[in-house]
Amino acid sequence: MTIDTASLSTTESSEPGRANTGSTEQHADIEALGKEQGLEPPELASLVACARASGATRQQLPGVLRQACSRLDNLRSHAFRDLAGELPAGETAAAVARARQALQAGPSFSLEAAEQAFGEALAYSLQDSAATPDRVASIAAGQAEVAAAAQLHRKAAELYAKVAEVPGLDAATQWQFEYGRAAVLDELGREYGQDEALREAVELYESRVLPLAPRTERPADWSATQHALGNAFGILGQRGRGTRLLERSVEAFENALGERSLEQTPMGWAASRHGLANALGLLAQRQQDLHMLERAVSEFERALEARDREQTPRDWAMTQYHLGTALLTLGQLKHDSAFVARSVAAYQQALEEWTRERAPLDWARTQNSLASALRVRGEQNADPQELEQAVSAYRSALTLLTREQWPAEWTLIQNNLGAALHKLGEHENGTGSLDEAVTAYENALQELSREDNPLAWAMTCANLGSARRGLAERTRDVEISLQAVADFEAVAEVFHEASHPRYYHLAKEQLSHARKLAAELAE
Repeated sequence: MTIDTASLSTTESSEPGRANTGSTEQHADIEALGKEQGLEPPELASLVACARASGATRQQLPGVLRQACSRLDNLRSHAFRDLAGELPAGETAAAVARARQALQAGPSFSLEAAEQAFGEALAYSLQDSAATPDRVASIAAGQAEVAAAAQLHRKAAELYAKVAEVPGLDAATQWQFEYGRAAVLDELGREYGQDEALREAVELYESRVLPLAPRTERPADWSATQHALGNAFGILGQRGRGTRLLERSVEAFENALGERSLEQTPMGWAASRHGLANALGLLAQRQQDLHMLERAVSEFERALEARDREQTPRDWAMTQYHLGTALLTLGQLKHDSAFVARSVAAYQQALEEWTRERAPLDWARTQNSLASALRVRGEQNADPQELEQAVSAYRSALTLLTREQWPAEWTLIQNNLGAALHKLGEHENGTGSLDEAVTAYENALQELSREDNPLAWAMTCANLGSARRGLAERTRDVEISLQAVADFEAVAEVFHEASHPRYYHLAKEQLSHARKLAAELAE
């Protein structure tokens, strides 16, 4: 009944968590992300403020900031940098120059000022009979990108929709702006957990974006749209139930790979391989399909052919991490320690890049996943040393994933730490590890409510009851044995109320053992 946090994911960002209103300076992971992206303190503070104003939770913040930084880089790219220089002197050029200035690093950095200036430039250009459609569209796209970087996704989508309707644009340019419209809604759905926005993005990709990029005429744009569809379907499929959306994700990634090759488009090819592997892994778990899970492992390994640590360190570490998770799942389902050993190696590879200093949050989560792999391997091999390593890795993760900042993850890790200590205690003569296992399970239950999350509460309570029973056997303490009885009585109640016959039967069986032990100790 152990809850484990190691799981496959179709998205390389975090899922929603509890909001936290602390300052940026309090969080090492946000500071490290700012350094990674080369942000000055005023820029980082501005982006964090925009994200929080839009409702980003503490757990969503890193993914939201990475997307904002990507858009900021785009705004500072060659195309927008040269835009003012291409314009004739006048009000439009002056407004674009003000927008560019507001986007530069330093104390004057202001997304609000940049968006206002782009809006003024657009108004001037629309009044200019000499302004070309491409020029008008580029200025409007600048305003849309600033709005998206400021986390005003709905506004950005509306601006992109207007850009796409500028008369005189060719199909390739229209595709660019319709894609931008769908992408900002995609981002809103992905980073903020808004499934409706994701569904809108899917509808736009299929009805507006794909028709503007026929495969035979513009295969690169067609494959980019297929890749985006694969990601959107995958996230929706992961958040929902069933398999249809995940199957559509697999289909879209395979379509994208039909026009992407390792030789010609290595980065795009690797991204689609990684996305395909994620979708296959999730689908395999739902269908209990070992062959499909093995294929997911193979696709992750193929992605690493192009994801070089020197050139794309974050992508390389991300694929190593997801490869580790797929291998761990395969090793558990096949009861094969060789796959688990490969999982340990993949997580250790990821940790070479994701150090605590460079990527503290990724480091902590990978420590947790590594601990789970070590725990499984220690259980399979009956190896106390590997169980001790698992305990150490869980405790490393807890130094950063604290109860105050990351309560949901802290709770799961406490439960998993309890499981590792519990198993370690079975190999020891004393009671030290069992005592610590009880404490870890009790910690986890501090954040779990029987009313709000009865099944997770019951599973953790069952783990606690089992540890207490083992401790009572060692210490011959009747009070502890009676606590174990109470634990299993509560667990049986929950599973009976939830109509889970299998778990209810297991709980009743454990309750019977606990009562028998308590009776023996009471004599």
